[in-house]
Amino acid sequence: MLGKLLSKLEVHYGTPDPPSISDPFELVLFENVVYLLSDEKREAAFRALKKNIGTSPVKILSAPHDKLYQIAKLGGMLPEARV
Repeated sequence: MLGKLLSKLEVHYGTPDPPSISDPFELVLFENVVYLLSDEKREAAFRALKKNIGTSPVKILSAPHDKLYQIAKLGGMLPEARV
């Protein structure tokens, strides 16, 4: 049943592009780097995080608060709470 539905969706919409992120931890970061904003803003904030801080837990935990805050400001409301 699910296979048939997926086939119909693929015929209608085409084959989706593979995800640009495959690392499970990075996927969690990607989903949480912004709050209630567009995919374009999510991608921009994630790129800023990856470029300016890094995406490993160690890099994030050791990053200066002000750098994290600047990225959180790209990602919607309550940036201080999200840092």
